[in-house]
Amino acid sequence: MATAVGFGAGVGWSRLPEAGVAPTPRLQRVAVTGSERIPAEEVARSAGLARGAALSSVDLGDVAARVAAHPWIAGARVAALAPDRLLVAVDEREPRAVAGGPGAEPWWVDASGTPFAKVQADEIRLARRLPKIEGADDLDPARAHPALAQAVVMAGWARDRDLPRVDTVVVGGEPMEELPALVLDTEHGPLRVILGPTPEPEQLDRVARLLAGDLAEVHDASALDVRFGAQVVLRSDSAPEGAQDDPVRGRAGA
Repeated sequence: MATAVGFGAGVGWSRLPEAGVAPTPRLQRVAVTGSERIPAEEVARSAGLARGAALSSVDLGDVAARVAAHPWIAGARVAALAPDRLLVAVDEREPRAVAGGPGAEPWWVDASGTPFAKVQADEIRLARRLPKIEGADDLDPARAHPALAQAVVMAGWARDRDLPRVDTVVVGGEPMEELPALVLDTEHGPLRVILGPTPEPEQLDRVARLLAGDLAEVHDASALDVRFGAQVVLRSDSAPEGAQDDPVRGRAGA
């Protein structure tokens, strides 16, 4: 559905064309489609056109580029419609995650792995519903990052398997051989799922089967290491006295 946006008052009348001279089509309205999060008026303003502009002088490619420069717009298409309208069709970005570590400003991230806009104070509540991506340093806004895109994909794997909500996707830090990892928000507390350098969706199939078994030792675990094929290593935050720093409480087939 298109929303037509007129221009405000205060623009004088155009001079009437001379007899026998065809009038020059001039812009009176901008119709916007595809805009749900962004007000149509805001999209129309981003086109950068004034009422009365001669349609023949409007560079549609330039207008599309100006509209697409809006942080919440991934792409735009523009067409002139007789006699006096401009149609602007936009593809809005959908936030799929939030990137930014402790002390860093959080950014919305879309499916392409692009951090496209800062999370505003009145958006914090919504941001908390999405996975956080940690460990991605030196983010370049408005550019797709493969690590962020992979994080969004992995969170989608968990969602597709009805696993507990993904609170965090860890893509950087130490030890690197245990990354990436997911932190699931389970009813028994945070559960870290260690995927390792070559994550595959089948790893989360094993996690789903293990959680469905409702085993006490799984409830007590703080991490599931799924890097070893059919074997899943259960880890605990606390180890018996004298145990190594990286305790393994046991192995469970999945």
